[in-house]
Amino acid sequence: MVKIQFYLLDINYENDKNGKAIIQLFGKTKDNREVCVLDKNFEPYFYAFPKEIDLNKYKEKVLNCGNERVYVEKVEIVDVKYLDKDYKALKVIVNNPASVNEIKRIVKDMSETLDTKEIDIPFYKRYLIDKKFIPLALFNVEGSLIEKKEFDLCIEADSIEQNEEFFSNPKILAFDIEAYAHEKRYPIEERDPIIMIAFAGNDGYKKVLTWKKFSKAKDYVEFLNDEIELLEKFKTIIKNYSPDYLVGYFTDGFDFPYIEKRCRKYNINFEIKNRPIKVSKRLSSSSARIKGLVHLDIFKFIRGNMGNALKVDSFDLNTIAYELLKERKREMEIEDIGIVWDSGKDEISNFVEYNLQDAVLTLKLAEKILPNIEAL
Repeated sequence: MVKIQFYLLDINYENDKNGKAIIQLFGKTKDNREVCVLDKNFEPYFYAFPKEIDLNKYKEKVLNCGNERVYVEKVEIVDVKYLDKDYKALKVIVNNPASVNEIKRIVKDMSETLDTKEIDIPFYKRYLIDKKFIPLALFNVEGSLIEKKEFDLCIEADSIEQNEEFFSNPKILAFDIEAYAHEKRYPIEERDPIIMIAFAGNDGYKKVLTWKKFSKAKDYVEFLNDEIELLEKFKTIIKNYSPDYLVGYFTDGFDFPYIEKRCRKYNINFEIKNRPIKVSKRLSSSSARIKGLVHLDIFKFIRGNMGNALKVDSFDLNTIAYELLKERKREMEIEDIGIVWDSGKDEISNFVEYNLQDAVLTLKLAEKILPNIEAL
């Protein structure tokens, strides 16, 4: 039995080999150790409201619906408020979060069912709501240590309690990539390599990786041999810096999908600290998630949550940086980057400065709006 305290920075769930969902709480201890806490004692459910019928018969019917893959674990009769009235309802507990919608459809089609509710609450949000847990709070955990090489500590929890103390002074790392532009065209993931990656940390850290050498490079420039080394170094820097928040501007839509494609080209594992980076695409949008590491796309937050309050014609980095920071991107003809790269001339240093400035502006935007993000 071990006891630890940690700040809750991220939450998700995974299925065990039997298909049971396990809540995963990710965070850091006060001495900066990365923690994964597993809670196996929470179950997915929804509510079914019956018509005026025999409640016990209805309960038995609901309990027996489903199949070998999707089924009801148990059913409880509970008192709930519905349309400002007191109701007897069924709490329908299913075998897996993915089963909620399918079981709901079966139950809703029953002649005895009046309505079904609380179907669309994601499993991990349901956990936070029911437990009354607040992200970024300090938690006390007791449980058993288990082996997980991706984290400094991994604990299967017996008890989890929230304290009144909250996380402050996060370690932030911003990044930005630049890709080769073929004959002044927009870069294509399958064809055009990433030629530089810039980092900026809120502790003053600055770094630009590139694989084209030039004279009089500043001390934050690191030269590598090729794109493969650049991609590997990208992962190493994030691993060693160990940020609380990894931030970017349109990194869901451009940077991470681009890096994923380039890693795939060279059969490089697309992961950080043995944790896969998952890029999910839905219709015209995409998102990147790293287990246990908070990735914030500042562009997405500003457009989605602050867009109506900003009087801007565009949400590009230059426009938003000026609107919120009164700072601008470095002026460059970015479409010429491929021409300058091929020339081998020292003018490539100007694009290095351009790349770094993008990362710095992204960091400053993150610092400015982070209180809003954390509050939400």
